[in-house]
Amino acid sequence: MKHEMKITSLLVLLVSTYASFAQTLSNKGREFYVGYGHHQFMEMQTTAVPKNGQEMVLYFSTEGRDAHVTVSVNGTAYSEPYTVPANSVIQSKPIPKGLPSSSYDFRLYTRPPTYGGTFSEGLFTKHGIHIESDVPIIVYAHIYGNQASGSTMLMPVDTWGYSYVSMNTRQIYNTNGARDCFSWVYVIAKENNTRVRIIPLAATRGGQAANVPIDVDLQKGEIYQLLGASITDDEAYDLTGTTVTSIANSQGKCYPIAVFSGSSRTAISCNDDKNGGDNLIQQLFPSQAWGKHYLTAPTSVDASAQTNNINVYRIIVKDPRTIVKKNGMRLFGLRGFYYEYQSDQADYIEADQPIQVAQYIPTAGYCSSTGNGDPELMLISPMEQAIKQTGFYRNTQEKIDVNYLTLIIPTNGLKTLTIDGVTNAYSYSYPHPNLAGYTVVVKRWRAEQKQCVVQSDSAFTGITYGIGVAETYGYNVGTMINNLSGMPFLRNLFNPNPGANLFTCLNTPVQLSVLLRYQPTRLQWKLSALKDTITPAIDVDTPPVLAGMETVNGNSYYKYTLPQTYMFTIPGIHKITVLATHASVENCTNTEEIPYVVEVREALKTDFDINYTNCQPSANVQFKGQQKFMDSTSIYSWKWTLADTKDTIRTSGKDVTQNFNAGAYTARLTAISSEGCVADTTKPFALSTKPVTPLFDWTALPCEGEKVTFTDKTTEAGVAKWFWDFGNKDTSTTNTYAPKQKLFTSYGEYTVKHVTQFPNGCSSDTAQQIITIYAKPTLTIQYPGSCLKDGVVQFKSLSAAADGQAMNPAGYRWDFGDSEASASNSNTSTLADPSHRFGANTYTISYSASTVNGCKKDTILKTTFNIQPQLTYAALPNICETVTGTLSVANAAITNGVGGLGIYKGKATDATGHFTPSIAGPGKHTIWYIYTSTGGCSDSISQTLTVYPKPLIDAGASFVVPMGETIRFQAQATDSLKLSYQWSPVIGLSDPRILQPSLVVVQDQQYVLTATNEYDCQASDFLRVKILRQLKVPNVFSPNGDGINDRWEIVNLADYSGATVQVFNRYGQLVFSSIGYTTPWDGRQNGKPLPIGTYYYVIDCKDGSAPVSGAVTILK
Repeated sequence: MKHEMKITSLLVLLVSTYASFAQTLSNKGREFYVGYGHHQFMEMQTTAVPKNGQEMVLYFSTEGRDAHVTVSVNGTAYSEPYTVPANSVIQSKPIPKGLPSSSYDFRLYTRPPTYGGTFSEGLFTKHGIHIESDVPIIVYAHIYGNQASGSTMLMPVDTWGYSYVSMNTRQIYNTNGARDCFSWVYVIAKENNTRVRIIPLAATRGGQAANVPIDVDLQKGEIYQLLGASITDDEAYDLTGTTVTSIANSQGKCYPIAVFSGSSRTAISCNDDKNGGDNLIQQLFPSQAWGKHYLTAPTSVDASAQTNNINVYRIIVKDPRTIVKKNGMRLFGLRGFYYEYQSDQADYIEADQPIQVAQYIPTAGYCSSTGNGDPELMLISPMEQAIKQTGFYRNTQEKIDVNYLTLIIPTNGLKTLTIDGVTNAYSYSYPHPNLAGYTVVVKRWRAEQKQCVVQSDSAFTGITYGIGVAETYGYNVGTMINNLSGMPFLRNLFNPNPGANLFTCLNTPVQLSVLLRYQPTRLQWKLSALKDTITPAIDVDTPPVLAGMETVNGNSYYKYTLPQTYMFTIPGIHKITVLATHASVENCTNTEEIPYVVEVREALKTDFDINYTNCQPSANVQFKGQQKFMDSTSIYSWKWTLADTKDTIRTSGKDVTQNFNAGAYTARLTAISSEGCVADTTKPFALSTKPVTPLFDWTALPCEGEKVTFTDKTTEAGVAKWFWDFGNKDTSTTNTYAPKQKLFTSYGEYTVKHVTQFPNGCSSDTAQQIITIYAKPTLTIQYPGSCLKDGVVQFKSLSAAADGQAMNPAGYRWDFGDSEASASNSNTSTLADPSHRFGANTYTISYSASTVNGCKKDTILKTTFNIQPQLTYAALPNICETVTGTLSVANAAITNGVGGLGIYKGKATDATGHFTPSIAGPGKHTIWYIYTSTGGCSDSISQTLTVYPKPLIDAGASFVVPMGETIRFQAQATDSLKLSYQWSPVIGLSDPRILQPSLVVVQDQQYVLTATNEYDCQASDFLRVKILRQLKVPNVFSPNGDGINDRWEIVNLADYSGATVQVFNRYGQLVFSSIGYTTPWDGRQNGKPLPIGTYYYVIDCKDGSAPVSGAVTILK
């Protein structure tokens, strides 16, 4: 059989296509595993300080949504939950590393065999650190301690593969004879009964020989680790090139695995120098994710983003025959499975087979590097795994001073590149010197712990790293991790352009193809799994037929196309399972799933206009298409199909015109986008004649709010619809000839129009008539309020029509609803302004009025009438301020017998009419009586009374004087000339009827002064006269508790309330003091009895006399 192969170069288009389809597998995911890789500080004989001083933490980064993360270890009860707020990064708790900090120990470490260990090699059960999240997140692992650290970006389990090659570096570090630093590699299983084959490239610490396969069965979460054996005290074997493969287990199945490589601690010096080391850790790309094209960019010096530093690069090949080029020149000097070189410029690496590339930061000052830093290992992404958006973590752990981001991006992508949402936010950029159209972007920050988000419309690759005085960390900035063995290729059938499409649309025929690096022996399309999504949904498993070749990014792919077209019926992102079988596929079945994701967009929609003059024998019909689909996508082409039952016309163009005779037709527009998506729209149209102009009549009283009946007087056969326009923005369409009633709610002139129509849409000319609708009157009545003096209510009608019609004088009707009406007080009236006498009651009054054109309106009033109360209030007497208690002022009365409730109001007056003069105070006061009837009618009346003031007097100060002394009272009074006085008692007073009499003091006495003013209002005040008596001070007392002379009793001292008493011992020390002498002294000081003896006192009466002093003796 002879095949014609079409070879097409689609470098730019297919890279975009692949990036669009492959956005499902990246370093962002929901499930991850990692191990606590070997570190120098774990070893028993380590010289590093502190022993077991390393820590391992995880960083969780989420964008857009909160994440709920759980870290656990299979087979243990260890579980730590974390909540990561949207758009942030948090750090986990340190991973347990054994006693004393935790009973759990997840380090990949065991003691030497002499202590019962395995040299940290072999199987580690219950050690796989399992990370799960409810939303996609990015995870990093970081092992650090004492200014030595290594970090890695983790890859989700759905990106794992079956075959790996370890990427390490020369293992050399000054261990001071401890031999505690090693090159290492470990593998993790995510499924039970996973069998792996490890072929170490060098002898191992645990005694495994180089190039001898090791087959191991692992259960979920178990880890197997190898360490390169020591060569000298300071150097051990480099495990680069060690292969790890998932192979068939006892049931013939194999499962994806994860592989990590690194170092306990090593220097990278480009010579034999062994100082300045760091531990290393990196999760490896599966070989299916390796690419053929890599762009590199060197790291920058810590102090300057513009200054490139020297980096070391390793390129791993699986097949030694692989041709690898750097900047167009072939590389030679293969070291087993890798090439190694140093560079301080951006390079372009390409190969004819997939390769894996690592970038190393050397030890500070070595390999011709400058500035600060320490060794670090970073796996970089091939161009085929470039990404358009990523988030990463900037860190300060272990004394990091600056953070860096280095990207390689298509130059056109700079326009949309944002760093933390800001355009042009980078510190430095330069054109890639070895691949035109690409730019290197460098961003430098002062170090901090913070999330960073980078995005662009163009896919990019890159690294992020941090530098300190003696420390560096670094890892891949973010990457796609797709299986590059193949990729989808779909083409919409009507695509007017060459090449593939990024998407298809609903109801669009599409060709499905797959591009493969190899020619498969079997190709399976599992379309039945999409039975509700695609048609036809039938699996295809026929011998693969080569349809041609395609070139993507310089890589040649074999193209296989399904023989028929397909159509999707549900929009969204749909995964098609495509299984390819070939001997080069590195798993136990030699069959791999090719990532095949199809974006199906909503069906495009369009419309078109049909314009023609109908209802004539023939007409030119214009079909006018839209410039854009309804979602604003431009239309690329228009195809028209115009047909009746006999003939079909096909034409193209946005707008077309055709002549048609009377008849029924369909018009179909097929609009096609530049991507080949299709929108079909079909419309019927017909041409015919029109009905005759109809006649109509109307009847009824033309008042607003009344129905008017309209009747069509024409009886033409074939009429299918009757259209009415009543001139008030109200229309009606009926399918019957029957009269039509219309309610006009507003007055005015209306132009009523009437049209009839045949079933084909042809309408008659319009018949119209003008009718006048009169207004009904607006009813307005005036009458007094509900409280009546004599019960007579005079009504006044103010009703009028809004359109100016006159009111009909004979058109008024009243019904007062009075069951007690009489011949002289009629219950009805036809007057416009009648009157009627009402009692205190509630009445329902009916009222109507009409215009001269007979438009009538009525209403019902429900109102209540009541009688106004009549009041009287007798005069009130005047009163003195000094009167105690209350005075009744409740003298008001109701004179017309209306029932209700009255209250009094005024200053110092309560509601029941009790007046309090002492509160009101002197002056004239108005007292109100307010009465409210049971019907709610109220009235008020008032009276005044006067409160006379009381005299204002002061009897003056009291006296305390010696007996026989003459004193004069110092009483005071206002308006003293208008007052009369009386002192009581009168004994000893010079004149008891004057304000300030004199007195010879012979005894203690209280005197009361009473003053009377001109209103006979009185006031009183008093003073006291007290005789001063001589003190009697005892010179001895015996405070012995026998009840006799236990206290120092000083006679008459109580008369001197402010007197002070002080007692001193013979040394002049104060042992007692008091102000006043209400409690006689008991011979104690501070509660303790004083000894027998003589004490000395000083008593000051504070009356102006000399202090009294003397001695007093305490006896027992």
